[in-house]
Amino acid sequence: MSNKSTGKSRSIAFSALRRNRRPPTWVDYYSLIVLFIGLVLIGPAFFLYVFYANHRDSPSLLWPGVSGKILQCDQQTHRGRHSTDYSVNVTYTYTVDSHRYIGHRIAPWSLDLDALDDSQRTSAFAAAHPVGLQVTVYYEPQHPDHAVLIRGPDEVGNRKFMDCGYIALFGGVLLVAMNLNKPAMLKAAIRSREARHQTTGSRKPGGLPEGFASYEPDSKPGLSIFPNRDCLDEVLGHRGKPLLKWKPDDRVIDAAGTEYRLLKRPDKNCYDLDPTGEKWTPERLMDIAVSTFRSYKRNPAPLSDLLDGVPEEEKMAVLLKALDQKTETPAWFESAFLIFLAAFAIGCAAIAVLIFEWVANHWLL
Repeated sequence: MSNKSTGKSRSIAFSALRRNRRPPTWVDYYSLIVLFIGLVLIGPAFFLYVFYANHRDSPSLLWPGVSGKILQCDQQTHRGRHSTDYSVNVTYTYTVDSHRYIGHRIAPWSLDLDALDDSQRTSAFAAAHPVGLQVTVYYEPQHPDHAVLIRGPDEVGNRKFMDCGYIALFGGVLLVAMNLNKPAMLKAAIRSREARHQTTGSRKPGGLPEGFASYEPDSKPGLSIFPNRDCLDEVLGHRGKPLLKWKPDDRVIDAAGTEYRLLKRPDKNCYDLDPTGEKWTPERLMDIAVSTFRSYKRNPAPLSDLLDGVPEEEKMAVLLKALDQKTETPAWFESAFLIFLAAFAIGCAAIAVLIFEWVANHWLL
């Protein structure tokens, strides 16, 4: 596949996320809350790892030491496709209570000083511990077979994590503070839309008298809804770069059923609407909508009785609004999401320790 085709595919995939300018939903609101929580928790997660690492490695400072001897010590290089991994393969012997032991661990926080793309620390350690060197081996009194050559926490690595934690905490809090009013604005907009929807009651379904639908036979989804001309113009490139490269077979239909083709302006990077002279009926748009629902394994049954009792001149607008609201959040979503937020916070605290421990042994050493 050529670079041009790849770039076009990526452009279409990216634009698909932005084309449907629908009113905000509870999914948008809770997604923003999760993002804010994640930004605020990044810094404390770094601090949590440092606390855990110090708590884990500090007891080794009290381990007694005995004389030992290096039997083997050399730097190992493991080349991958995109990086090189360096480590130290060390073997030493020591005696505790007349029992001879063989050890391989270098420090409580690292078995072999494993690091990615950084050979300085491993090569320096290997050079300082030649075969036959007499060294002090520190062992755990309750388990003499557990021994290290370097005892105590990793001060260098932990200091780097603390610095990263301060930067992440400051940056996360700053970003949240700069956008602190957005959740409230989203929530107010959603509540307002729900209130307007409830005022219509069961008399008649609402409509989008100024709405548009785009039909793209060769893409998925085939239908996209735009509440008004401003949203459509943004996608067509009248306020900047078009969000999609439209094809000759693509069509736009307004709330009156008028069909338009999309013509590229030769002097500008935008599209204009050109009437084709054809009219769409609500039934034709309904058939395409049902097919789209089924392709996504969604139930199209709620659409079947949507137009009953609606005046003919309003059917297209009512159908456009129904399709525009097909992603509304279920009533149970809010409670389920609150439970998820609690589990998310607990999971961050637990998983961060494991992730940072791996990162400390592979990147910061």
